Amino acid sequence: FLCLDEEKVKLTGFDIEVAEQVAEAIRDEVKRRGGEKFIRHNFILFDWIPLLQAVQENDVDFAISAITRNRERELKYSLSFSDPYYKTNPSYATFEKNSDDNPILTGRKAIVIEGTTSFDVAKQKVGNGTVQEEANWFVAFNKFRQSRLEYPIIFDDDTFMRYRLYRMKLMKEVDIKKIDGQDEEYGIAVNYKQQDLLRLINESLSQLKKNRFLDRLEDKWLKAAPERCLKEVG
Repeated sequence: FLCLDEEKVKLTGFDIEVAEQVAEAIRDEVKRRGGEKFIRHNFILFDWIPLLQAVQENDVDFAISAITRNRERELKYSLSFSDPYYKTNPSYATFEKNSDDNPILTGRKAIVIEGTTSFDVAKQKVGNGTVQEEANWFVAFNKFRQSRLEYPIIFDDDTFMRYRLYRMKLMKEVDIKKIDGQDEEYGIAVNYKQQDLLRLINESLSQLKKNRFLDRLEDKWLKAAPERCLKEVG
């Protein structure tokens, strides 16, 4: 979703290409309305929690970073989410090979990335077990690998789970199970007062779905060989 092209020294990836198309649609609308100011997009990198706070405080116009749309985030950070532009499922991985489609997870230790919806999913699954939050994906997945003898469970969105375990060369060692019936829909976040901007973003996303641009991005970034983005950002 967010990568660094080291040759061109620029950001790229699924979310970046979506954001560029949205920015172009906004520029076209401003021009149509007779605006004289030239608008250009400028990407600013944030850690996870400060990213949502930046939208809340109007430090940025919108945030896109594989953010799951949910009402709790909207209320906590004064956000409105766009229509979804990508959908996946939560999943979990263990170092135990288990043929059971619904193994017993209650009472187990779970590892998640801090501030993500994986916390709630993990809490549902492990019940009275412990859910340990780590600052970012790199720390979380390394903690999972280092404590393999304790048989921990790691939760993440399925697309990210498979990509990160692939990068860490753990795919042959782990058992990954997708949790069906709990869709994770990614949306673009804007300040809740910016409803005109939200409308423009939704119109742009609607066009990107109609002309299958999002499908082509999925083929390019999420279904192609993971080597396409070995320098992930964030």
